[in-house]
Amino acid sequence: MDDVLEVVFHKYDVDDSGTLDFDEFCKGLYGLVPVPGASKECRNLCIRITRCLSAGRGSRDLIMTLRGMDKDGNGLLDREEIFTGLNQNGVTLSERELNVICKYFDRNGDGRISIAEFSHTLRGDINRWRTQMVKLAFRQVDANNSGGISFAEMKDAYRADLHPDVLSGNFSEDEIMEEFLRSWKKEPHEEISETEFLDYYKDVSMAVPSDEAFTSLMKQTWKPRTVPPPPKDIPVLVTHEDGTQETITVEREALPLEFTKRSVEVYLRRQGYCDIAKIRVLSA
Repeated sequence: MDDVLEVVFHKYDVDDSGTLDFDEFCKGLYGLVPVPGASKECRNLCIRITRCLSAGRGSRDLIMTLRGMDKDGNGLLDREEIFTGLNQNGVTLSERELNVICKYFDRNGDGRISIAEFSHTLRGDINRWRTQMVKLAFRQVDANNSGGISFAEMKDAYRADLHPDVLSGNFSEDEIMEEFLRSWKKEPHEEISETEFLDYYKDVSMAVPSDEAFTSLMKQTWKPRTVPPPPKDIPVLVTHEDGTQETITVEREALPLEFTKRSVEVYLRRQGYCDIAKIRVLSA
């Protein structure tokens, strides 16, 4: 049941805030307008847009463009603004394709599209393992545990020396550092929140095919180097109440990054193993 609730929660938490506000709750509970993912045509179109964006710098530049066009700050844009924002980021839509986008993203028929919902659909989610790795990196960079990353902390932790353009001699470390800081669209006195940090890596993750490659990327980007290895399945020896034993393989991604014996047992019970007398984790 917890897994079902988690899926439903993330479905309607369209702005990735970690909470459901009143509007999101009402739309999720009572809204009768089909969600974009319900249409195969819209789904395929979103995939094409995402691939076009992945060839550049991901959906991040598009989202920044759309937010910059939102002059009144209400998080909504009309069809022409959406068309212009996509076009400025290398995505050209036909009139018919634009109609498809508007049909499924204009949820209440007022002629406007939510930037948060549109960007959430294009960006998608990253798996639990990568999410935990990003959060671990955030804690590493946030040296003073303020809950935000300052430019000073960013400069101290970012490995510009390992950037491909630095290694090739095309740019200096200082040039790469300045470009990286500008990409956050922040003033020097502003901090980067954990949500913004995670959003950045959701864009990056789109172009990284495997968890191993994502791990390598994190190692080359940030210091100190305490990034865990890629996930591997974990064999667990389960002793049942009747004395019988069996070895059950638990997917590493299903557990917290720093799991305990208790968290493994809780996970197994949620999977239907209710007669557990004791467990022993064989390896991790």
